Amino acid sequence: MFDDGAMIHLRTANQENFIYVQINFESDKIIDKGFDSAMVCFDTKNDKTLTLQSNDYCFLTILDTKKLFTYQGNGDSYN
Repeated sequence: MFDDGAMIHLRTANQENFIYVQINFESDKIIDKGFDSAMVCFDTKNDKTLTLQSNDYCFLTILDTKKLFTYQGNGDSYN
């Protein structure tokens, strides 16, 4: 739970070469299609740098859209 009372449930699982992430923002009761979003990032070398490196990847999805955005630490983005 966050200081403002917001509550998020984060669940992860892996199977073979796949990672699954489920994010439930429990305290948000309003569905904002096209605006509600989630981003998950992976530090693939586990080097814990303060800035994203070229081996770090983030994935962004937005509710009720058909696009997934992938960002790489060197500034590249892919749709």
